[in-house]
Parts: sequence; structure tokens; C-alpha cells
Amino acid sequence: MLGATGAGPAGTTYWYRGTPITIGAVKQHSGGEAVAIDDPGIATLLRAAGSTLTWQDGDDEVLFVTGRPTIVSFTLGSTRYDIGPESRSAAFAPFETNGTVWVPLDDLLDGLG
Repeated sequence: MLGATGAGPAGTTYWYRGTPITIGAVKQHSGGEAVAIDDPGIATLLRAAGSTLTWQDGDDEVLFVTGRPTIVSFTLGSTRYDIGPESRSAAFAPFETNGTVWVPLDDLLDGLG
């Protein structure tokens, strides 16, 4: 679905269905890569996947709605995430740092299908 081609000064470029998508806010975290939900590359990925994001400052839940439609739900501080009615365990719990929310990239991609 999404394959990385390498990191550069502007971020890491991934390929999604033949389209390059650069995600600038990627952090190595225990268990994998974390991505900032407000990164423009994530917005591009969501548009390409026919998905949307819902999160408001102060909320614990981060919701992605896929084109199927299926709700992918993450909760800050919890490794559990839901894809529709199915619960899974993320590589690490989503977290917030300085007003930016970070989610596990691989688990987000799993949820988006």
C-alpha cells in the first residue's frame, strides 16, 4: 500500500498507488515510526485513500473514516485501536507533544486498508 523510498531534508517520501507522498513529521518511536496527524503529507495520504480525520484539541480520540466507510479509532495513551468493530494492539500508544498528536504509522496504514 505505502512503501518508503528514503528520508530527505523535507521528510520521508512514500509511494501510495503510484503517487509520491512526502511526510515531513516522522519520528522513530519504540515499536516503529510515529507520524504527526497535522502533517500535510498525512492530509495528502488521506485524500488519496478517500479518508478523513477527526480530532480536536483536548480530545483523547483520533478518528479516521475510510471510504468503505469504516472508522479507525485511536486513543491517546492506549495501544488499543479499533478498525470498525475489531480491536487491535498498536506498536505503541499514540501521544501528544507540544500540541501535536502522533500515531503509529504502520497501524494507521493497517486501518486505512
